[in-house]
Formats: sequence, structure tokens, C-alpha cells
Amino acid sequence: MKENITAFEGTLHKLTVNVSGVEDFSDYLVYGVAQPYGCSKCAHFEIVSKAEGTCEMIIPSLRCGIYKYQLFIKRISTNQEFLILEGEINVKDRLCDCSATTSNDETSTIVDATFSADTV
Repeated sequence: MKENITAFEGTLHKLTVNVSGVEDFSDYLVYGVAQPYGCSKCAHFEIVSKAEGTCEMIIPSLRCGIYKYQLFIKRISTNQEFLILEGEINVKDRLCDCSATTSNDETSTIVDATFSADTV
């Protein structure tokens, strides 16, 4: 599934992933990374909370630019990994000195991901 995200430079962006179609969500790990085009350095998403079927993550503060990102789900017991979300993060320029402080983005992204043998 593709989903493009818009964030502001120097802010933390909340990403909520609602996963359906899994039997035991504690047997799954959700993780994601973002990488700017033309650069090999990536930024890892941080898991804030994980409850039955829902994982809340924070996209770290990024510099202005366009990033590609991927979100994966991994079944711990079988070590199988599946791509559930990808797209671009458009980080808009912030007209201030963003290096000193980091704030929370007022917007957030909510994504519903259905996990099944038919879609995988």
C-alpha cells in the first residue's frame, strides 16, 4: 500500500498503524525507516505504544526535503517480514532555527493495514 505523508522540518510526526488479520499481535513487530533521496543514511521510526492490533510510532524530526520510507511487519516466531506501507514523506521548510528545539507536529497519519495470505 502507498501513502504519502507531509510533515514540517524540526517536528515529530505521529503515525498510527491499525493492523487487522493477525491472530496474535504480540507475535508481530512493526518497524519503519525513512531515507532522503540520494543519501544512504536512514532514520528509524520509534514505537511509542503497541496494543492489540494498533501500533503508534513517531517519525523523527527530519530536515527539509523529500524522503522515501517503508514500513514493515515481521512475525517473530517465523522471522518472516512483509512490507505493509511505503511512500514519500514531504518535509516542508520551517522558517526558523529548527536546530535548537523539536516539537510535535499538529497533524498525524492513521493507516489501516490488512494482513492476509491473499494480500501478501
